[in-house]
Amino acid sequence: MGVGRSGEATLPGPLTTRAAGPSVEYLKLEASGPGLWSFTARRDCGPRSTILDPTPFNLESNLVAPLAHERACKHQHHVYPTRLRDCQGNNTYRYSVDHYQRLSPMHTSSLLVLACVGVSSAYVASSDTVAGQSPLIHEQHDGLRPAITPELSASIDSLRVRRGIHGVSIGIVRQNGDTEYGSWGIRTEDGDPTTPDTLFQIGQGSQAFLSAALGILIDDFRHGRNVTALPSGLRTLNWNTGIQELFPDEAEWKLYDHWATEKVTLRDILTHVTGITAHDFSYKPTDTPLDVIRRLRYMKPTFELRQNFQYVHHMYILAVHIVETYSGMALTSYVHERIFKPLHMTSTTYFVDEAILTGNMSHAFTTGYRRIPYHFADRNVARLMSGAGAIISSATDMSKWLAMLLNRGVDPYTHTTIVPPEVYADVTRAYSIIYGDSPSPTTSLSVYSMGWARYSYRGQGIISHPGVIPGFLSYTGFLPLEGFGVVILLNNGHLREVNGIPELLFHRIVEEILGLPRTHSADSDAELHESLSPFVFKAGPSLNLESDLNPFEALSSAPQLPLATSSQWLPLEAFSGTYTNPIYGLLTLCSPKSTSLHCHQVFKSFGFDTPRAASPGLYAEWPTVWTRHMLFTQWSMFMFGVGLFTVHPSGYGKNETPFVESDGPLGSFPIAANFMIDDCKGELRVMGFNILGMFASLPRFSSEFQIYFDKVDM
Repeated sequence: MGVGRSGEATLPGPLTTRAAGPSVEYLKLEASGPGLWSFTARRDCGPRSTILDPTPFNLESNLVAPLAHERACKHQHHVYPTRLRDCQGNNTYRYSVDHYQRLSPMHTSSLLVLACVGVSSAYVASSDTVAGQSPLIHEQHDGLRPAITPELSASIDSLRVRRGIHGVSIGIVRQNGDTEYGSWGIRTEDGDPTTPDTLFQIGQGSQAFLSAALGILIDDFRHGRNVTALPSGLRTLNWNTGIQELFPDEAEWKLYDHWATEKVTLRDILTHVTGITAHDFSYKPTDTPLDVIRRLRYMKPTFELRQNFQYVHHMYILAVHIVETYSGMALTSYVHERIFKPLHMTSTTYFVDEAILTGNMSHAFTTGYRRIPYHFADRNVARLMSGAGAIISSATDMSKWLAMLLNRGVDPYTHTTIVPPEVYADVTRAYSIIYGDSPSPTTSLSVYSMGWARYSYRGQGIISHPGVIPGFLSYTGFLPLEGFGVVILLNNGHLREVNGIPELLFHRIVEEILGLPRTHSADSDAELHESLSPFVFKAGPSLNLESDLNPFEALSSAPQLPLATSSQWLPLEAFSGTYTNPIYGLLTLCSPKSTSLHCHQVFKSFGFDTPRAASPGLYAEWPTVWTRHMLFTQWSMFMFGVGLFTVHPSGYGKNETPFVESDGPLGSFPIAANFMIDDCKGELRVMGFNILGMFASLPRFSSEFQIYFDKVDM
């Protein structure tokens, strides 16, 4: 149908095509007036076939009338046009019979029904683009009503400013590959604007790529494409393969529990049901995946195997080692070759230095608009955390990932299978219960798949995963039955201040796309808690360590219980010294009266000119992947509160004033240390301490679980 400037149209004859899908046998599109067309669909519903009456709709009126309800197939069938690329890569409009949607104003010309082998719907080609784009939407191609309305855009920007978020980037993609983007704020301290191509660290959103990669490797073995042989006696690789079968040598694989050592499978490690709790501060920047795996044998389980869900990064580090061992490639290279490259995710990487070279990398920020260094910037750390949370990507690239998932592993732009359908089904199928209860009236209980969580929001099934890393937050989710996905990226990763905001925005966009009544506005603090999905990284009580004050003032603001009286049994110096634990290694605690060269360096890293300038407490420089410093503040005779954070005594970036960065995998969870005292022959000696709280798995907190550090220089 050609539409001129005056609105006059010429009407072609009826167009009919046979669709390749099992449910629609043919579709007939017939012009009945200027801009008015009728559809006739014959649907094959097994033993009964039904011809649906022609249904009128108007391409110029923003509405498509739903097809008659077809009860023979036990669900409603609706029709709507939406843009897609045809078999030759040309832009087309597809008429699907699955959902009812509203249309944005658009002009069409030279409508032509195309039949593409292997595609389940008829296609209607159009040479024109959708008219009327919002200036806040960087790119929108589809014919549907935009999800990012001016009202929503204003709400997002208001929320961003009030919560101290520098930049937000959102990508929305539909099953046919149509995309819509919105970006707000800035990506650098120089004021460079955030765009759909701005790169963010996506944190735990990386885990879905690892599970897909392991599934692809399994498929390679299934079809004889593997390049590395399995151990003797192991004939096949699948999700039920035991870890001990892959690594029979105890030097490589052994758990605290002998039975679990023998029985843990690939599925168990990716669904967080091994019984091991989180020990996130136990891996160091110099560790390799194998170093981390060899320390698993010292981790006493808090539950039996498959008894309970406990979120543990260690098992995704183990999965990295599995992929690397049996693919013969680093995971970073394997994912690049098998996922990033075929999806044309050209800017996505695991390495900060590569991301910076693109010129699109966002700075990392925390509360108070303070810029912080990138975590996982060291290449060794990026490799260690590659499966758990090291991917760097953009709204543009992540939309390609979601488009493929919406098509059950097939790239809708190239019709290439990236993730085999069996693998897609396996990694998105529910296995373990995260929460057995609904956290709010609008959300269901939540279950975990492999690198994905599943729940429903207001009756809509969602597959998603949040991501948090100091300086960044992300949320990646899609609704497979509704045919769209959303990625939300923020360059502020402070749990206390911005926790839950990506989920809030995600749910608000779901409401907008599906036309659901709004339960809250995107900038409503009062409704923020209710909007949270059941699986979200939650911060504990605030320690108020984030501050533009000098480190001494910031650290002294931490809450304290009443101190012991002046008649306390032991001076603070008695608790200083070196302690050890087989999981965590050596830890040296320094008091303000410590005189060793090491302790002088520790206090210097805190920003104190001399140890005696520090407030009473025990100080440690303890570099981990997440934080660098520890402070033990005495609460009672033998009980200390523990803070884990990173001090920046010279600031960072353009702001050279000192501050304390308290971001980490547990946010501000309270941690306590209880020192053990030996009263031998009237002489009191510190023997070691139990520490509680640092090892809590999200979302469950095992209050009985403790770990012991022995003092080695008594």
